[in-house]
Amino acid sequence: MPKPHSNFLITVRWAIALSITAAAVFSANIATAQNLVSNGDFEVAPFFARGVVTGWIVDGTGNVAALSGEGTTSGTHAAALDEGGNSAGNTLAQTISTTPGVTYIFEFDSGVYGQPASPPQLHFEVFGNTSRLDEIISVPVINSFDPAQTEFHHYFRTFVADSTSTTIRFTDVGLGNAYADLMIDAVSLIVAPPPTPTPTPAVLPLVNGDFETWPFNNPGTVAGWVVGGNKHIETISQGASSPIHSAGFSVGGDSFNNVLSQTFITTPGLTYTLDFDAGVFGTRSGAPLQIQAQIIGSSPLFSANATPPDNGVTHPAFVIFQHYHFAFIAGGNVATIQFTDLIGNNMGADLMLDTVVIAPQAPTFLQWQTTYFTPGQRGDPNISGWSADPDGDGVRNGLEYYFHSNPVNGISVADQPLLPQVGLMVDGTSTYVTFSYHRLLGWTGNTPVVAVSDDLVSWDLTQSQIEQVGGPGRADGFTDVVTVRLKTPITGGTVPKKYFRLMLTQ
Repeated sequence: MPKPHSNFLITVRWAIALSITAAAVFSANIATAQNLVSNGDFEVAPFFARGVVTGWIVDGTGNVAALSGEGTTSGTHAAALDEGGNSAGNTLAQTISTTPGVTYIFEFDSGVYGQPASPPQLHFEVFGNTSRLDEIISVPVINSFDPAQTEFHHYFRTFVADSTSTTIRFTDVGLGNAYADLMIDAVSLIVAPPPTPTPTPAVLPLVNGDFETWPFNNPGTVAGWVVGGNKHIETISQGASSPIHSAGFSVGGDSFNNVLSQTFITTPGLTYTLDFDAGVFGTRSGAPLQIQAQIIGSSPLFSANATPPDNGVTHPAFVIFQHYHFAFIAGGNVATIQFTDLIGNNMGADLMLDTVVIAPQAPTFLQWQTTYFTPGQRGDPNISGWSADPDGDGVRNGLEYYFHSNPVNGISVADQPLLPQVGLMVDGTSTYVTFSYHRLLGWTGNTPVVAVSDDLVSWDLTQSQIEQVGGPGRADGFTDVVTVRLKTPITGGTVPKKYFRLMLTQ
C-alpha cells in the first residue's frame, strides 16, 4: 500500500501575495539563410529543353535539361545530365557574387535515374581566382525507371571565397549511360553562420542528444559532439527515433572506426543510466553492422556492443530503431560517452544513432536515508521515515528525497531553489499563475498530484484546473523542473484566492 502523503503547501493569494510586474519578452528570430543560387531547385521553365536551364550555363556536350518524372528532392523537377543518350562531359554552371574571405556552404543532391551500363560519376567544382573545391564522386545507383525509387545522396561542403565572383560547375564523367540520367537537385550556396564553440563538459542532459541542432549533412561535424576516428559521421535525415535527424556513421562510403563522443560532468560513485536508439539505413554488403558504446571515466570501465536491427530499407520512414538501456557508476568528476562503429562492408548502409540520454539513476528511498541518517536514526520512522520532518522546516522526508534537498539542516540557502515556486507567465494577451516543482530524475514512484483549493479545506485532486506548460526542464544533475499553470488566466476583475499543494506517494 502507498505510504501516507507527504504534503508541501504553497499558499497563493493572487490579489495580495503576487505582485504583477511588467516583464520584457524576448524572442529570437532565426532568419533562413538566403540561397545565392538562381533556380537551384530547377523549378523554372522551360522544361524538357535540352541545352537550356534557366539561370544556368549549359556547356560541354550540352545534353542537360530540367526534367520531371525522373526523381527529385525538392519540387517536381531536377536537372538531368547526359539526358537523351549516351554522352559525357555535359556541364552545368553558374557564377555567383561572393565576398572574399567569407566562408560559404555549398550543398546539392545527386542520384541516378535508370539503368547505367557502368557506374556514373559526377565532377563538381567551385572556383574563384583559384580552385576552392574540386571532387569526383560516385553517385548512388538503384537501377530503376521508377522516379520514386531514384536515390539521392546529399553532399555538403564548405569553402572560403577568394574572389568577388565564384563559379559552381557540375560535369558528368564516363559513358555507359544510354539508359540512365545523372540527376542533380536542391543546389544551394549560403553564407556559413559563425562556428559553434568547442564543447565544454556538459551538465546533464547531454548537448544535442537528439541530433536536431544545425549543422546538418556536414561530414565530420556534429553540434555539441566531438567527431574522431575516421570522422565519417554527420547529422542526417535517414530515419530517426526523435524528430527527423540522427547521427549517421560511415555516411557516403565504406568505413568504420568512426567515433562520436561527448564529455559531461558526473558525481563520483553515483549510478547513471545510458539510453540510446540505433538502426540501419540502406543495404549492407557484409556482416551485420555493430556500434560500440563506452563510458570513459566509469568505474569499472563501461563498454557494450549492439547490433541494431537491419531490414535493408532506403526510406527513412522504414528504418527500425531499437532502444538500448544500460547503467554505469561514475568514477570521477567527468566522464565521456563514446560511440564507435565496428564493422565495414557498409558502402550501401549507414549505422544510425539517435536519442542519446544520460541521467542519474534515482537512489531508492532507503539509499537516500543512508546518505543523511545514522543507523540508529534509520531505525526510527519518526526521524527518517517518509512522513517525518526531522529538521522541522515543513518539508517532510518524502519530498526532501523527491526534491534532492537536505532533510536535516532546515531550508538552507542552497536548498531554497529546490522548493516549489509560484510565478506568472504571459501567453499572448493573457497572464497565468504557474506552479513549478523539482522532480527527482529516474523517479519510479507514483506521479505527484498538484492539488488546488479555494479555501484550504476542500482540495481538488483531479488536476482538471491545471495544465502542464512545455516539457520538463533540467535543473541540475539530479532533478528536472515541471511547471503547471492554472487554465484560467488572471483577468482585470476580482481575483479569487487559490492554493496549491504538491502531494507525493511512493
